[in-house]
Amino acid sequence: MNIADDVGNFKFDILGQRGLAKIKDALAIIKENNPDHPPIDITNIESFKNDKNINNLLKDGGAIGAYYVESPAMRGLMQKLQTQDYLGLVAASSIIRPGVSGSGMKDEYIKRHRFPEKRKEAHPILLAIMPEAYGVMVYQEDVMKVANQFADLTLGEADVLRRGMSGKYRSLSEFTAVENKFVANCKKKGYTTDLTYEVWNQIKSFAGYAFAKGHSASYAVESYQSLYLKCYYPIEFMVAVLNNGGGFYSAEHYIHEAKMCSAIVELPCINRSDHANSVQQKTIYLGFGYLKNLEDITVQKFLTERQLHGLFLSMDDFIDRIAISIEQLTILVRIDAFRFTKRTKTELLWHACQYEI
Repeated sequence: MNIADDVGNFKFDILGQRGLAKIKDALAIIKENNPDHPPIDITNIESFKNDKNINNLLKDGGAIGAYYVESPAMRGLMQKLQTQDYLGLVAASSIIRPGVSGSGMKDEYIKRHRFPEKRKEAHPILLAIMPEAYGVMVYQEDVMKVANQFADLTLGEADVLRRGMSGKYRSLSEFTAVENKFVANCKKKGYTTDLTYEVWNQIKSFAGYAFAKGHSASYAVESYQSLYLKCYYPIEFMVAVLNNGGGFYSAEHYIHEAKMCSAIVELPCINRSDHANSVQQKTIYLGFGYLKNLEDITVQKFLTERQLHGLFLSMDDFIDRIAISIEQLTILVRIDAFRFTKRTKTELLWHACQYEI
């Protein structure tokens, strides 16, 4: 990284995350479950930003499943802020980070956002530098602005601070020199010692990790795409969330959330379910992948057979068509995967034992 920087090359961080897969899979599930539905333009972000129903999910804490905004801390923060627009979400996604949160700036931002009279407590210079954030440093760029405009550091020296707060600086002595110059320049400008070190300590807190504004803005775009799907296609979206390993919560939590969205959740069924979760209208059929002791090769066998030769008519029909051990067959009986036969589990287990004999 440092060598590339020295010779003038750019460094790119290529991030892979499941949020994009959830969106892609949700669109495919919606299309399959609603074949006559017109295509969805998931890139129509501007309309999502201005959608009152979507913004209400942010304000009311209804964002479970949505990328980056579903954790209890994030949903609680948005309820405190009464976040109901894109720029509010961009700010929230940054002030939740340890750098801003740990310094007390998160609480100060919340107060100034909710109670406009509190904004008068900001230092006039800081308020002029960061009017959108009410004079509170929220993004990495804010640190550079404050260093340049509040303490008269050069942009090159401000960049040393940026590297320092991201943990990527190469020279501690270089960082210390900038700190000394920051203090000296503030003294020349007549700032009190308390104010100087209050601002400096806020800057140092960004070493605890904070976002660049572009980072927060791009995350917020993906959040709005997820929120659109959660708002208007909640069942299909929750299936996509489950099929991509969930997120902040357990699978049970997302299944409960799907039920709260009026989904009917069915246990795995020999004739209806797949390896992953699937949905038919408002009914979610849980996938065989949840059964830890059921072998993948067994699932592959009967799913392939069902696809090639049709639904199974009875347990006898299943046994005739699938080579399966009594242990694997017992698992399927016990989770009621043969309930389409209208026979009790006890009857089916007895029948399975006779088959083994």
